[in-house]
Amino acid sequence: IDFAAGSIDVSRAWKSRVEVGLPKWNRTRGIPVVDAVVEPIAQLREDGIRTGESDLVFCHEHDGSRLGETWWRKTFVRVANEAKLAVGVTAHSLRHSLNTHLIAGGSDPAKVRAYFGWSDGAVGGVLSAVQAGYTHWSVEDLRSVATSIDAIFGGESTI
Repeated sequence: IDFAAGSIDVSRAWKSRVEVGLPKWNRTRGIPVVDAVVEPIAQLREDGIRTGESDLVFCHEHDGSRLGETWWRKTFVRVANEAKLAVGVTAHSLRHSLNTHLIAGGSDPAKVRAYFGWSDGAVGGVLSAVQAGYTHWSVEDLRSVATSIDAIFGGESTI
C-alpha cells in the first residue's frame, strides 16, 4: 500500500489454501483507491499481525491466521445487509454495476478496463468484449439513443 499515492499494489493472491502467487492476470499492478478507504485500510494494516512491509493485508485475522474461504462471502453479505443493498447482491454484481456507472458517466473505457484489470484487446474509448459483458444499460440509459433515432427520422439529426 502506498498511502502517499493512495494506491494498492496488487502483487500476490491466494492460489489455493496454501499457495500464494501472482494474481490471475499474471502480473502486478497498482490501482488507486478512493479517498474514503485510505484511512480504514491504514488502520487495518496497523492493527493486523504482519511481520514485513510486503505482507498481505487483506487475508489474515488479527491473530495472524488465514481467513477462510467463506469469511469473505459472509462478511460481504453482512455488510450488504447493513447497507440495505438488494437481496442477492454479490461483490461481483457490484463490479458489473460500477463498470456500468463509470461508462455511463463518461469515464474512458480503456481506463476503466485497466482499473478492473481487464486486458481484453479493445483500444481506447471502445468497450472490450469482457467489458461489454459487464455493462448493463437500463431503459433510461438508452433513452438518448431513442432520441437520436427520433431526430434522424424526424429530419433533425443530432448525431
